[in-house]
Amino acid sequence: IGGEEFWLTRWKEGQGVSGRKLRRLVSALRPLIGAGAQARLDVLGHLAQGATVVAAIEQPEAWVPFYDFTVEGHSTYLAGTRGLTAIHNTGFSFSRLRPEGSMVASTHGVASGPVSFMRIFDGATEAVKQGGTRRGANMGILRVDHPDVLKFIDCKRDGSVTNFNISVAITDEFMHAIETDGEYDLRDPHTHEVTKSLRARDVMDRIVDAAWSTGDPGLVFLDRANRSTANPTPEIELLEATNPCVVGETRLATDRGLVTMATLHQSGETLHVATDGRVPGQVVALAANGGAVTTEPVLFHEAVPVFQTGTQVPVWKLTTSHGIEITATPSHRFLTTEGYKRLDELQFGDTLLLQSGEGQWSGNPALPEITYGVRSESRLRAKIARGEAAPPTEWSAELGEVLGYALGDGYVRRGDTADILGLAIATDDRAITSTLRDRFRTWFGVDGTLSERQGHSQLDYAGSVATFFMGLGLMPVRAHEKRVPASVFQAPRDAVVGFLRGLFSADGSVQIGAVEKGACSVRLATSSRGLAQDTQQLLLNMGIVSTLRLRRQEAVRLLPDANREPKEYTTQAQYEVILDKANR
Repeated sequence: IGGEEFWLTRWKEGQGVSGRKLRRLVSALRPLIGAGAQARLDVLGHLAQGATVVAAIEQPEAWVPFYDFTVEGHSTYLAGTRGLTAIHNTGFSFSRLRPEGSMVASTHGVASGPVSFMRIFDGATEAVKQGGTRRGANMGILRVDHPDVLKFIDCKRDGSVTNFNISVAITDEFMHAIETDGEYDLRDPHTHEVTKSLRARDVMDRIVDAAWSTGDPGLVFLDRANRSTANPTPEIELLEATNPCVVGETRLATDRGLVTMATLHQSGETLHVATDGRVPGQVVALAANGGAVTTEPVLFHEAVPVFQTGTQVPVWKLTTSHGIEITATPSHRFLTTEGYKRLDELQFGDTLLLQSGEGQWSGNPALPEITYGVRSESRLRAKIARGEAAPPTEWSAELGEVLGYALGDGYVRRGDTADILGLAIATDDRAITSTLRDRFRTWFGVDGTLSERQGHSQLDYAGSVATFFMGLGLMPVRAHEKRVPASVFQAPRDAVVGFLRGLFSADGSVQIGAVEKGACSVRLATSSRGLAQDTQQLLLNMGIVSTLRLRRQEAVRLLPDANREPKEYTTQAQYEVILDKANR
């Protein structure tokens, strides 16, 4: 095509095509395709953006609380523990359907019941799945007081319902009956009449037995959820169903920046979340119907506040070839190049869609509240009054840059009388030393202590300077325990850009390979895997895909001591965040 060769045998055989090859193919076809078909190429090019491959799926050692939320008119959003992938939620309540065998007055017929309707949904999902090789991922829920609850509990025993996880919606009345070893009533959802009473402990035993045999059903405590912030508008409507969820440390791409689900749950605020423009039905359907094709890689939709849906729940951790991680319930759905797949259906080598463009950053420039010591605060106030100091009151690119450099090649610690900030700068980087000193002098009216060490300059500050940066999130930890401060994830874009510039100035490098191949990469070296993953997540929200690699295992090595004598030391593992090709 246009002088280029493309081998598409794997694609023809239904084995997929790499994003890189698809982008090359789209570029080669552009000048050869008429204007009327350019929209289809837009769709192909859009689908080719941002992907990663499943490397491992494992169960964490501990169970943790997990959270969920609802996106207005959209069920796929961008989230991740370390990096951002496209994940999806769907949940159905069948509790309002008449029980099996009840009369339908308008037709004089007999209702088939909620389980039969769930089998129809299951069959529909079966019919549209791709290639007949994978199951869909739905969540079906029925109240424990529905007359067909026993049929619902046992509906997966025969192996016929394969595209649903199911959960029984538990009520306070049912839990009280379990506690007192009593009975509770089953009610027809159409007539609200009591149809039967069951011993609650017998029903719970049946749930446990079915869950042991098939893995389902789970439990959803709806009365408790409706009393909590899980339902922000209980006066309008009560929750009837939920869907697969993620853990509290998962960061969500929002208009407040990259915020953890646990933080959003605590705030209880309504927010806008990032969704992926490549979602099936949003891009392809538009093209099929002759409409304008959505080419925006990332779109934003309103979502209700995050709510906690459980605590002691088994979750799985997914790790991709790029080093990106996310922890979620096994039934949570991920957007792959083959459509949606549940976490428990993903296999090694499956390709997931990553965030395909730049996300959104916080528009709030306010800094976290800084708490100084009494003496430090009085001295700083006096300098401010004399015009000798002007501490930052808002985020800026310059502040982000200093924070990034301090995280990479600096440390903080609590001294006996004052907080300490130390920075190591290579002897050849005198311009960096001069810039740092100028900024600290302008902000805090101090020069610090500059000393020359072997191969580097040491810049030390005590008091308000150190306290300020510790207030921004620098922690007194060892190098392999460093993390990106939480405040950076919720900082404006220019501050994040400055932070990354400072961090890469401290610990980054440019690696030039074979000149004839144009090989070149930008790399960040660190002994902290957590810091590498945090950096990767910030880059991904910039629309930059990076790869995390383990370059050196932890080991005991002979190194020179203070007297230049060889001595055994434990060296930490070494990691690299790599940006190459178009991402550099």
